[in-house]
Amino acid sequence: MKALFKIFVAFILMVGFYADCSAARAPVKQSVASLGTKVEESRATTSSPCQEKYDACMDAGCMLDNDNGGRCQCSNQIKNLNAQLKQIEKDFKKSVNLSNDTLDRIQAGDLVNAEFEKSGFDDDDEEYEDLDVTMDSIGDELRSDMHQICAEKLPECKSQLTLIKNMYAQKVRSDCAAFENSLKERGRAGRSMLAAAEKNVRDAALDKYQNDNKYDLGECALEFTKCMQTTAGCGNDFTGCVSTVGKESIYGGVKNTATIAGENSSVVIAASTMEMLESKKVMCESVLNSCKKVKDNVWGVFLKNSAPLIKLAESKSESNIRTSCLDNISNCFVNACKDTIDGNKSFDACLTRPEMVKSFCRVELEPCLAATGGTYEKPENSTLWPSILAKLSAMRVDSCTTEIKECMQSNDRCGSDYSQCIGLDTNIIMRMCPYDKLPGCQKVYGKEKVQGDDIYDDVAQIIEGTILNIDN
Repeated sequence: MKALFKIFVAFILMVGFYADCSAARAPVKQSVASLGTKVEESRATTSSPCQEKYDACMDAGCMLDNDNGGRCQCSNQIKNLNAQLKQIEKDFKKSVNLSNDTLDRIQAGDLVNAEFEKSGFDDDDEEYEDLDVTMDSIGDELRSDMHQICAEKLPECKSQLTLIKNMYAQKVRSDCAAFENSLKERGRAGRSMLAAAEKNVRDAALDKYQNDNKYDLGECALEFTKCMQTTAGCGNDFTGCVSTVGKESIYGGVKNTATIAGENSSVVIAASTMEMLESKKVMCESVLNSCKKVKDNVWGVFLKNSAPLIKLAESKSESNIRTSCLDNISNCFVNACKDTIDGNKSFDACLTRPEMVKSFCRVELEPCLAATGGTYEKPENSTLWPSILAKLSAMRVDSCTTEIKECMQSNDRCGSDYSQCIGLDTNIIMRMCPYDKLPGCQKVYGKEKVQGDDIYDDVAQIIEGTILNIDN
């Protein structure tokens, strides 16, 4: 193969020399691994005709169109140069990977804590092929062969061969030096780029780590507690998260419990309370994004710190149900029983028929009746129900009195000053207000019923008191 190559080169030289022996071959620009680095172009640097002919002859075989640049002797350094090229490309690829993929993974939380060092800076195991290994064995040998061919073609320059050979060798060394310098410059740029990318990754990882671990365990537990009290709706005293335990206590007592174990003691709370706390836990999980290193311990610390308040809130829950019973029933009564059919506010329907209050306000009545010894089905067993009936009865009497006065003071009856009824018989005055005008004077309290003409007997005292005012 080597002999065929020499014959081929010799043939090319003969054709070139016969065409124009004195013309130098057009210089070829060399690049460094597609980075656009130009190797020094071949130029005739001496006015000697022999030098020009020799350079042109040597360039015909030595100035090859390869990406690694330089005349033939530089090929002896191809392994070293290829290693530099490989490192440059490797640094470049690593820089791109760190600047894009690794930064994205850090921001997404895929690389955290110590893992990022391992995942972010691992060497790429991709194999790189040598760029021009085939030239390694023919560098100096190729130059020697070309020298022999060119010397035979230039017998007239025999006396100058040593000089012009050395001059050409200088060009070879210059090409190699330019190529190496270019690689060094690219290498420095690549290393600088990689260092900047690694710094960006370290800074991003540090920022991410600091943001993910802004709070220590104590601080995170405190922030989590604040969130449970506000966002989750438990309230500062946690009464908002123990609403069911009070009813459990009233309806036969708490049956299922949960234990919050502390360092030296434990607190037992209702299982329903623990379920409610856990259901609200999800509302505050965003707090854990600022303490990821200790996030698994935050819930336990929160429970331990809050256990006394939670237990106290449970105790208050039953008490609050008992003390708020009348208020809750009163509010329900006002909202459910108010009647404005005739344009005036009236509660006659519920005042005269307490069963309507039971129907309208069952939710409010049930826990109150149970807390006071009764049930919804048997309210008479409750110590609270008689008070409710007494209150309704008093309001019914007031409503009945108002209806009687309004009826009697109308112009077609006694008048506003009762002057039109002076001297009339008491029975006549009592019958001036028909039954239908006195709905508030009716009374249907269980088996006790006062309706129709019976209302006049029931309200006789009210009417007699009004008559006495007339007579006076």
